[in-house]
Amino acid sequence: MPTKKGKDGKGGKSAKKKKSATDGTNAAVCKKLLKVYQLKSEEGYATVFPSVTHEVAKCTEEDKLITQLILENIETPASVPPKALPSQTEVVTTATAKEQPPAKQPVSNALEDVERMVTIQPLLDAIKECRYRYLLKFSMLGVNLNNADAASMAIFLKTEFASILKHLELVRAGISGWAYPRLFQPIANCSLTTLILDHNPISAVCVSELCDALLGNLTITTLSLNYCQIRSESGSHLGKMVASNCIQNLLLAGNQLQCQGVVELVTPAVELSQKGERMPNLSKLHLMDNGIDQHSSAGPMGPVVCAKAIKKLLLLDPLIQEINLDTNLIGETAALEILEGLKSRKETGFQATVVIVTHRITYDTFKEIMEISQLLSKKKRKGKKGGKKKKK
Repeated sequence: MPTKKGKDGKGGKSAKKKKSATDGTNAAVCKKLLKVYQLKSEEGYATVFPSVTHEVAKCTEEDKLITQLILENIETPASVPPKALPSQTEVVTTATAKEQPPAKQPVSNALEDVERMVTIQPLLDAIKECRYRYLLKFSMLGVNLNNADAASMAIFLKTEFASILKHLELVRAGISGWAYPRLFQPIANCSLTTLILDHNPISAVCVSELCDALLGNLTITTLSLNYCQIRSESGSHLGKMVASNCIQNLLLAGNQLQCQGVVELVTPAVELSQKGERMPNLSKLHLMDNGIDQHSSAGPMGPVVCAKAIKKLLLLDPLIQEINLDTNLIGETAALEILEGLKSRKETGFQATVVIVTHRITYDTFKEIMEISQLLSKKKRKGKKGGKKKKK
């Protein structure tokens, strides 16, 4: 039987074209989201984030739904160098020329762009109005989260449109002490698996509030608080939190936990392991550049006490895979304690743990820690494989 032709006389092509132009396609959904976002930005006299426009264009071209939004700091025209001044010849020529007045040029919108607000409110409103439920990752990198935006974010996290959000990243967002507690509760109750708050100063009170909010949380597996000015008094709160929830990766580089703070952080996990009822979920612990040295408030023996606590964790916790203590001047005695813990762990039959320490200890101790952590063995194996066979 002859195939039925469409109205255009080209078989089923028109049907395919109509299908691709319907509102149900991924491209149409993305375009609608961008259009609503642009309208709401114009209404609120706010700047449209270029990264959103770029992501929509990319997903539209590939006919995919937007699953991640990464908002980056916007350079305003005020930061752009001014144009060079006209030369003296140009000034004289312009002044002496007797011509008709030049046509009116369009008014520069530079001032308009500078005055526009940088806010996430229009974007969040657009997501809600379009009933967009497909976001998995939301990142703000160097974008200030003022109190109004923080309140809007807190409300958004409670809605159905954030129900599948897995990754929330607020880096260098200038979050205030007022905003933190308003964000923590909805964060703890949604489906996030990764929370990154790097480079945002967090007071001891706010760390305590975060830890309390995350007690018993069953979804967040990665918590990153690098360079947040966290001090030693927050160690006990962090330790209690880690022992009660599902966090596997705790990233705390560039803070000031010092020796006492690290001891209080590690102790609850050690005690939980000793009871044997269940093991802590902690797998990766980053403590680079945390003032773990002889000059901390714990005194000259502070690093040794700290190393003994880490040694107990290595002996009792079968799940710990990586501890990074780099750039902390722990000293030779503390390094030997860690080495002993690694050796005992190996004898117990637990999986190997990577422990990274400063090179400013004796060469033999540093090398042995590296070898037991399997950081040198790969290079050696590669060397053996690539080596030439000896002639018989």
